[in-house]
Amino acid sequence: GIYYIYKSASDRNTLSAYFSEARLVEVITAYAEEKIRKYRYFEKIPEREYGGEEVFVGIGAKELILSRVFPIEGLITKVDGVEIEEEYSNSESHTVTYEDIYGNSYSQKIRIISASPKIFLKMGEVPVNQEGLSGFVEGFSSLSPYCFGTPVTIAISEENGGEGYFFLRDEEGNLLEESEKDGRITIGASGIYRISALNRFGNAEDIEVRVSLSSPGVEFVKDQEGKKLHITVRASEDSFADIKEIEIFKSLDGVSYIPVLFDDYGNKVESTRTAYAFRSSGTYRVSILDSFRNGKDIVNKEISYVKPYPEGVLSGVSEGQITNGSVTFSWTDEAEANIQRSGFVKERYEKGREIEGDGEYTIFLSDFDNNITEYSFQIKTTPPALSITGVENGGITNSPVVISALDQVSCMALRNGEAFSYTPGESLDIPGMYELHFVDLAGNESTYTFEISEKEKSNIYIYFIIAFGVGAVFIAIIIIRRRTGFRRTGRSKR
Repeated sequence: GIYYIYKSASDRNTLSAYFSEARLVEVITAYAEEKIRKYRYFEKIPEREYGGEEVFVGIGAKELILSRVFPIEGLITKVDGVEIEEEYSNSESHTVTYEDIYGNSYSQKIRIISASPKIFLKMGEVPVNQEGLSGFVEGFSSLSPYCFGTPVTIAISEENGGEGYFFLRDEEGNLLEESEKDGRITIGASGIYRISALNRFGNAEDIEVRVSLSSPGVEFVKDQEGKKLHITVRASEDSFADIKEIEIFKSLDGVSYIPVLFDDYGNKVESTRTAYAFRSSGTYRVSILDSFRNGKDIVNKEISYVKPYPEGVLSGVSEGQITNGSVTFSWTDEAEANIQRSGFVKERYEKGREIEGDGEYTIFLSDFDNNITEYSFQIKTTPPALSITGVENGGITNSPVVISALDQVSCMALRNGEAFSYTPGESLDIPGMYELHFVDLAGNESTYTFEISEKEKSNIYIYFIIAFGVGAVFIAIIIIRRRTGFRRTGRSKR
């Protein structure tokens, strides 16, 4: 095979080292890993006293890989036929020529690799058939870690043909994947990754990439019993994906939104607080920003909430009804109550306070959102108002009797101890002992008792006296009326 021999600088006949071609590649690779930026080697032979002899011996037709070309003192150095006086590092293939003052020259094909590879990143997966780096952005170690809320594709740029590779490692440095030459790798799982790249020039600076595919979330709970809206912010399942900012906005018309600085219980909206509660209607929008989701990727959740009206409980009477007893009112909602009695001004009502006194009442129960629920009722303790014609309560008559009710009442009627149907306003004229009980809607009662006697009897006696005389007839009718009857005492109850 071909061997490369290194001789002692002080004694040409002393062998310093030799390498096979394969071993030389291994050594050069090892040097590259130790960040040796450049290397160049020539075998120098003693100059002859006469011209025409080559001063340098290169490696023939093979291409040397260099990081840059330096002018050599005492020689003319040309790159692609153009003399250079300063180092040359354009990353391309060139021909470098060295000339001495005797006209001797030596030309060598070289390829300059002047920099380590550049690492490029792109959100999402890249189609297999996509060429180039369209849509990729260059990654810099000074700006890492780079945070992505989606899968990310890694690539390197090898504009100078340095045959670069890159390696994907986990947070502890364990190798996960190695790219093929000039290849790409897509990271499709949450985690913290380190990317390193190298080419024949050397290593690029490592870049840290963090991928969080678990987005933070928002939970809305409409508490019907407590009549409030609960908002809970849930962090990402990835422990390294901390919430950076929480914003809550509210709209009353679904169009214009204003920021909410505190919830309805005084809790400040901030990144360290995850639970909020609201007791007012509106459309709520929650925005969550973390290191992985910002801009158009920010998490936005929205809900429309209509707060139920407050509710209370009347004790002693039903809504819209009437009673002859006391009434109390209680509630468990976050609300306050005012009460107004007919003819009086509205006043604050304390929960459970006993309400007494005849009149019509309205309780106004209002909540934080100014929703108002009204409860109306009436207290009436006086007996129903009635009027009786034809007899006095507890009296006796032989004329028809009519009882009229000014209030709405129900009636239980007894005649001679037997029940019968009676509607106020009807005429009663059947003889007998009457007892009528009238009950109004509040349960108050009035009782009337009286007697209707039989009508006076008349006996008519007709006497016909017929006298016949000449030319005359005399008829005498004698009516004798005899009055008969009886009288009883009555009783009344009220």
